[in-house]
Amino acid sequence: DFEAINEMTNNLSFNVHFAGLGHTFLEEDEFSSVLSGVWNDVGLRSHVVSSDEINLINWKKLAANCAINPLTALRVCKNGNLLNAESQNMVSIEHLDQHEKVWKYDDPMIFYQLIREVSDVALAKAKKNGLRDESLRESFQYDKLVDFVQDVVSDTENNTSSMLQDVLGRRTTEIRYLNGYIANLGREDLGVGVVANDFVTREVENLTNTLEIQ
Repeated sequence: DFEAINEMTNNLSFNVHFAGLGHTFLEEDEFSSVLSGVWNDVGLRSHVVSSDEINLINWKKLAANCAINPLTALRVCKNGNLLNAESQNMVSIEHLDQHEKVWKYDDPMIFYQLIREVSDVALAKAKKNGLRDESLRESFQYDKLVDFVQDVVSDTENNTSSMLQDVLGRRTTEIRYLNGYIANLGREDLGVGVVANDFVTREVENLTNTLEIQ
């Protein structure tokens, strides 16, 4: 919403805000335990995990970013407003078999469709790469990713997403590396439907093209 962005940026000021203490995950190697120990000694929450677990963490983080970032940027809202706008109950996957649907960014279903497409791409890529760990494959399932993303939205409800901050600051966003990545990977490499991720990628790029990018 171009007018809303202009209104919010007229008197924009900047400061650093501590939003919470997170977790840092390190892939297991000969140095990771030492580094993790140093970070834990100073109060940072660090964990050493396997390469498969790092891969899962990356996909979960990508699912959250693909659902939260573009929708908060397009709707010009805080993270928590996404769950106010969407149903608090997970939309079942049977209601999301809509790869040919023409999406709108204020459609309550698009939040879940974005996550569904990330799940589809993650599962297809895991199969292509020969991932045999069933517990990890199970973690890529749609319902598991929705639970994770909804928890992230709740935990960061008062936060302004990085993509909305970029839009408000009239900076180039990371949309091509998030939803654009899912769209390209699904369409060109895996043959997976990615209409919703394609849509929000175009919408965010169209929005930033109307702004004076610094």
